[in-house]
Amino acid sequence: GVSQSIPLSFSPDLVWTKSRAGNYEPQIFDKVRGDDQEMSTNVARASRNLAGSFTFNDDGFTLPSSNNNANYGTGASVAWAWDGGEATTSIAAGGLNSSAYDQSATWSTSGTMSGFSTTGTYDFAHLFNGVLGKDTPGTANQMTSPSGGSGTWTYTINNVTEFKIRLYVPGSTHATANSIKINGSDIVQAQILDKGLSNDAWHTVTVPGITTFTSLFVEDNYWYVSNIYINGKELVDSGVTPPTNVPSIASTVRANPSAGCSIATWTGQSSGSATVGHGLNAAPEFIIVKGRTGSVGWTVGHESLGWTKRLKLNGTDAESTSSNYWNDTAPTSSVFTSGANNVSNTFVAYCFAPVEGYSAFGSYEGNGMADGPFVYTGFQPRWIIIKNVDNSGTGYDWFIFDTARDTYNVADLSLSANASTAEVDSDSLDILSNGFKLRATTNGINLNLHTHVWGAFAENPFKSARGR
Repeated sequence: GVSQSIPLSFSPDLVWTKSRAGNYEPQIFDKVRGDDQEMSTNVARASRNLAGSFTFNDDGFTLPSSNNNANYGTGASVAWAWDGGEATTSIAAGGLNSSAYDQSATWSTSGTMSGFSTTGTYDFAHLFNGVLGKDTPGTANQMTSPSGGSGTWTYTINNVTEFKIRLYVPGSTHATANSIKINGSDIVQAQILDKGLSNDAWHTVTVPGITTFTSLFVEDNYWYVSNIYINGKELVDSGVTPPTNVPSIASTVRANPSAGCSIATWTGQSSGSATVGHGLNAAPEFIIVKGRTGSVGWTVGHESLGWTKRLKLNGTDAESTSSNYWNDTAPTSSVFTSGANNVSNTFVAYCFAPVEGYSAFGSYEGNGMADGPFVYTGFQPRWIIIKNVDNSGTGYDWFIFDTARDTYNVADLSLSANASTAEVDSDSLDILSNGFKLRATTNGINLNLHTHVWGAFAENPFKSARGR
């Protein structure tokens, strides 16, 4: 009930507070939005300037006397804080093209074709123009022949760690061997058809075992190749302007790649999906998005769900499937995709990528027993969040545990991100040196044969988040 400064050993950029004793909303503050800019994780309410509610300090934060939740009256409260980096920067539309495209050469000038024109729709230039092969095959932007010709693109590229190719897989009656070869070896059966991919459709396929690339051969008028990706970058001819900027819209970002934590804000487009830069240099596996304007709820993406699904932080809902949230597109090391819900509101995203020995994200299947599943994290957790993704309703909250409140096992003091309720004594789990073990039989965190997703951060990181 009086102003108090909370000391930390670092300058926080993201702080999440909650009264343990009272039924007061959990609050989130971040340095990109600034002091006193409050959002509550249990409601869809827009971000608001709650005057005198919160101040970021170089070595912690201050809760003024007028803060109406975590510092209201008397009784225990808790805060969870993350280091989001040293500076807030802007990422322009197209500002990360160099991370998405390799334009170090004019790739199309190497190789031979026969049986059709090398200057028409099917030439090498269309293989390296950055346009995805899609819709009707044989119309544009691919390397092959509409009349049975063949082409061989040759270029020696060493130190290949990942090789992907985008191609059109024809119906089974046309899926003959020796139509697509990489480094002289047929890849049709071993690496494409045996993956169970649908016929008569475009696919981006990872081809294993390629450490040095030398050639791509395409033959037969039923196969089409439109794009090549090596070590995470698409090969696009030098001097060509890629048709898709990365990211597609501008964002303001504060990021700490060594801690796998970033805060991004942006203004959505009037319609359609958009890619947003996150600044982590690694693909995030846990993303929380909130519309800053309007009553737009909290959307959560999690690697274990896949990026066709989402969860709702301000509710107990089960997972739901829709391309409106992530456009069915997994995050990359440079961007994540905001789906068709990316309307003209302003947004904020909290992005987390795993850092060995410091943070991890995953899922487990409950067994409904007091001798519950053991979940390996690779470190002793300081903070854990858990959600049952199969069921919704009472008891299926976003449960949060930490070792600041529970200094020894059993860790039983849980708070809910989606609720304003006070702390609950639940005897839920053991926090161990390399993970955690479920001890509760409750439906929310250990329902038999149900999937639960989780995120965790380390008590004493084996590899420091500050790289020391």
